Amino acid sequence: MLHHLPGVTATQGTALPRARPTSRWTLERKLALFIFVLLALVIAIFGTAAFRQMLAASVERATSRLERVAEQLAVTSAATATSRVAQLREVAADPAVIAAAERGTTPADTAALRERLEGDRRAADSTLVAVELWTASGRPVLGDAARNGKDAAALLRVVPQVVATRAPARSPLYGNAGRVHVWTVVPVFAGGRVAGAVAEHRRLASNPRTDQTLRDLVGEAVSLYFASTESDEWATLRGVPVEAPFGLPPGKSATRVRDRAGRMQYVAAAPVANSPWIIVLSEPEQEVLARPREFLGFMVWMGGLLLLVALVSAWLLGRHVTRPLRTVTVAAEALAGGDYSRRVEVTGARELAQLGATFNAMAAGIGRAHAELAERNAALEQANAAKARFLAMMSHELRTPLNAIGGYTELLQLGLRGPVTPEQVEDLARIRRNRDHLLSIITDILSFARADAGHLTLHMHDVPLAAVLADTQAALGHQHEAAEVRVLFDPVPADLLVRADRDKLQQVLLNLVTNAVRFTEPGGEVRVGTEPRADRVVLRVRDTGIGIPPEKLERIFEPFVQVDASLTRKVGGTGLGLAIARELTEAMGAHLSVESTVGEGSTFVVDLQRAGVPAVPDGPKALTA
Repeated sequence: MLHHLPGVTATQGTALPRARPTSRWTLERKLALFIFVLLALVIAIFGTAAFRQMLAASVERATSRLERVAEQLAVTSAATATSRVAQLREVAADPAVIAAAERGTTPADTAALRERLEGDRRAADSTLVAVELWTASGRPVLGDAARNGKDAAALLRVVPQVVATRAPARSPLYGNAGRVHVWTVVPVFAGGRVAGAVAEHRRLASNPRTDQTLRDLVGEAVSLYFASTESDEWATLRGVPVEAPFGLPPGKSATRVRDRAGRMQYVAAAPVANSPWIIVLSEPEQEVLARPREFLGFMVWMGGLLLLVALVSAWLLGRHVTRPLRTVTVAAEALAGGDYSRRVEVTGARELAQLGATFNAMAAGIGRAHAELAERNAALEQANAAKARFLAMMSHELRTPLNAIGGYTELLQLGLRGPVTPEQVEDLARIRRNRDHLLSIITDILSFARADAGHLTLHMHDVPLAAVLADTQAALGHQHEAAEVRVLFDPVPADLLVRADRDKLQQVLLNLVTNAVRFTEPGGEVRVGTEPRADRVVLRVRDTGIGIPPEKLERIFEPFVQVDASLTRKVGGTGLGLAIARELTEAMGAHLSVESTVGEGSTFVVDLQRAGVPAVPDGPKALTA
């Protein structure tokens, strides 16, 4: 008996070869599976993005709330402290208080003096411990000299500060007998000098209504603390000392930190103005992330339901869209390959016909955009070439009259056209200096135009660095003396060789030194130093000038950019010297960078290739833009 198995047939008792198995998945099923997987990926990606966005929004909302409330509480505390300082100033201005501080002894009528010190004290003010009067030397006139050591230490730390600064001061928070205390001290003036100080001693405390108001404002999960910059003491809102749950954040922005229990917290701190006190708010991370996690669970459940519905719908619709979509796919591939003339036949159901028409419109739009973009690119290239030619031509043409001005100025200075007075010689010198300055600007523009157009060439050789520095020093002449700036060149070994174009390297050094002199105040210094290394040589041009802001360290190497581009700037120039210097150094296989501190000076670093290490081929090298 012959069994019929898959892939095997029998004819007249002879078995035929097994046929190659075919996939049981139809194209419609594959399309349904593809749509299912694609939709799952889309849901996962966008769901993850939505979750992250919600997570970021929750964190931003929580941290913003903590920062805002901490700042508000700090402002309120500062206002309260300022109001209390104003009241203490009135007490310190009382003639009886001034007289007692000047005498340095307790008057016979201590009750009257205490009444003047605590005249505005209310019965409901339970946080006030005492108001005392002390001399400028630190002796009590009306106070407890033998009080608890912590109270005395805190007060005696503030009184000398008030006497020295002649301004009110507040003590850091300190714990004593299970409560947190602070001192506020104001000076007592007598005849323009500090005769003593009025010191107010208070406990930190708040009433239940204040607690509830803050809870309504920031939420039940938020904890509020008081801390000090000058002590390790922490306190709760009720004024109870507590161990610091975490370190203080570095700034006013909320920070994510780990507390002593190992839990993550979002913490915001705000300093109280004119005091060492700090308001600190914290909220557990799990409370901040509770709502995003609930959203994630709902999104997972809803995404699963959508995927199930999508799977069934894709299987039902797959057979209706497979063939037309294949046609559109082929046309889309042709469009992506650059065939912008490809179109599809608009047939089939309404949706498919609309898809075909939309594709055709998109293809036509892309074709038009591509053609327009090509035209604009060609126009931009022509405009850029015209600009480069114009700059090169104008720079070249301007040199001729400037050279004539220089020549005739020399003739006049030499007296070949007749005698000249000393004043006229000085005027001719000014003309020549301005001519040289203008010629330098035009030379920079011409060099930049040539570099931008790719018309400069480099001749790379082994160059003795000492000779280049000597030529640079000679080329500077006495320019720096007019600016009253010292230019120093550190000694360089005579056998130290670098791989460079000698003329271009000298131009780079001249630009850097001239730039350093220009931005250095009179009496400053510019120093050129050398640091030989194994395969490199580092040149440093240091100055003691005005410095460069960090955000402009790279922009100064862009053409026509200066640190101060306003019309009122003190230093002139086109802003091309550093751009040309970087172009030349990079073309020679070197690197130019800058380090700077505003107000202290700048250091331009040229990292050159040492001779004997092949990197740049010999002979002329075109400098391309």
